This record gives sequence, C-alpha cells and structure tokens, in this order.
Amino acid sequence: MECINNILALAHSKNEGFPAIKKAIQLANISHANLKVLYFEKSPSYINKWLKKAEVAQNKEFILLHKLVESAHQQGINISCEKFNVGDKNKILHSFFNQNNCDLVVCEYQNKDESLWSFDGHENSNLLYASNIPTMFVKNKTWHNKGQILAAIETEEETLVHQRLNREIVDSTCYVAHLLDGDIHLLNCYLESCLMSFPTIDVQPEKSKFSSHSEHLTLLAEKHHLNKDNLHIEQGLVDDLLPQQASKMDADIVVLGCGEHKGILSMIQGHTIDFVLGKLDCDLLALKPGVIH
Repeated sequence: MECINNILALAHSKNEGFPAIKKAIQLANISHANLKVLYFEKSPSYINKWLKKAEVAQNKEFILLHKLVESAHQQGINISCEKFNVGDKNKILHSFFNQNNCDLVVCEYQNKDESLWSFDGHENSNLLYASNIPTMFVKNKTWHNKGQILAAIETEEETLVHQRLNREIVDSTCYVAHLLDGDIHLLNCYLESCLMSFPTIDVQPEKSKFSSHSEHLTLLAEKHHLNKDNLHIEQGLVDDLLPQQASKMDADIVVLGCGEHKGILSMIQGHTIDFVLGKLDCDLLALKPGVIH
C-alpha cells in the first residue's frame, strides 16, 4: 500500500458514532483521497416500529451521518454516500468490489454486544475473501497524536510470497505511520521446538530460536531504516502475544498479514485474524498477499 487514492467506508446503523466513517474521513483528509461510504440500515423490529423507537433512532443516525458528510465536504474531501438494506450487504459488497477500484476498505468492528450486527466472526473472513484490498477494522477509539503502530512479522517462513508479504506489511506500516505521524514497532513471535532431543557426538549446537528470529527481524528493520529499539521478539502464539503487546504500548493500529493459507491448511491452522480481532482494544489493518504487485 504505497498510497491511498480511493477509500471505501462501510458503516452500519447500529454501530454508535460511525467510527469507520470518522476514521475514513481522517485518512482521506490526510492522504487527499476520494471517499465512498456504503451505509447499511437494519430494518427495525415490529416492537420498535410500534413503540416508534426506530424512527427516533433513525433520525439521530441520519443527522449524524449528514453532519459527517458535510464535515468531509468542508475539508475538501470528494465524498459520496449510498444507503442500503443490511440484508443485501454481501451481494452489494461483492458487486462493488467487482466494479470499483479502491485502495483501502475501512469497516466497523464491534465485539462487546453480539446482538449488534458488525463485520465480526465469519463476517471478517467473508469480507477479506471478497477482495484483495487492504482492510482496516476499526473500533470506537480515537487515534493518539503521535501514537504507536504495531506490525506482526513472521520470519520463519521463507517462501517468496511470504517474503513479499513481510515487505508489504512493513511498507504499509511505514505509510500509515507517516500519515498519522506515529511510531513504528515490529513484533515477531516464535515457538520453541517440542521435539525430544538426544545427546549426539560431534554435532554443532543449533542456534537458538531467539537469536535466529532476532537476526531476521533486525535485518528487515535495517532494510527499512527502522528503530532497532522498537523490535519485539516474544516466545508464544501470536494470537495471544499480539493483543498483549498492543495493549501494553496502547497501540492505535495493528498491521497483520492474512489469507496466506487456503483450503485444508487454512482449516487446520485457523485464521489468526479471527482470534486476534476479538482480543484487540485497537484497530487492525489486514493485508493479503494478493495486494502485492
């Protein structure tokens, strides 16, 4: 993600405050990008219709949505907004991705109230599989001034696709940090071998996992002229350590590669993003190998 020219923001009427639209406007203003908003409205229940609660809520939402669009216009942002029924969202999104070009998708993530519709659980995977566009899942948390951007890097896999994905993760992290005037951190997680070892004769001791990962991460940081003091190497699962490290440094955005494994391998290994999103207190930028040119 070398630059952002066109942003797509996905918002839902039940996500209070429209964080995706607010942050998409902020990014569009900084990067001078065009902004397209798809607003999905959930049909009210019969009880809410009878109590007229839905009408009051919709009026408040429309007023806020109108204010945000007007605010974007005043900032000189080229913004357009379309409203749809939430029941048609999957078909609409697939159609939009097939017919339009955008550099970044910004969508809302809400995991505190499962009764509220959001792009969570299988919705996250569906959205990521729908396109190769970098996708930012945002929460109702304001970005800090000169905040922290944390990227997860895996150094053990040495395939060409993975190496290119690592470069894309670092490049995108640098670009986002530049836009938000943030500080860049890299996290690498590893697991010690669980295999039994037996004493052998005339065999050189294997280099420790930590040393190996440290060398690879340091080399990557040097290529991108990053601060070596901001490199974090931890033993354990990235599903657990990434949210912990993000919380520890009060990160604004976590950058993570996803969708590298497909089919049976994906079913066996699971999807890191599905585990990480629910544990994060900050936003997440998901990148797929397909975004790399």
